[in-house]
Amino acid sequence: MPLDEFVTEVIGLIEIRPDAKEIQVKRVKFLRHSEARGDYDQVVETLNGTDPHGKQARTARGPPGARLLSSRGSPRTSRRPPAAVSRSGW
Repeated sequence: MPLDEFVTEVIGLIEIRPDAKEIQVKRVKFLRHSEARGDYDQVVETLNGTDPHGKQARTARGPPGARLLSSRGSPRTSRRPPAAVSRSGW
């Protein structure tokens, strides 16, 4: 859900019910009520199987140095150099 749509919907809900204890945008209600319906596991599995931001295509090779299988099924190592990790940059 694009951020501007989310913010618009949330602000509208707050204006209608400023005393609401919980604000739910329409797109989240299927997940919020899935346990009561008895299909929580199926909903979570479906969400985990989607890739709304295209991350799988970008990370299909795995992390740097990961052991991958070649098209012939034999292991090979990613050729990408390891990335430097800095804890102070967080």
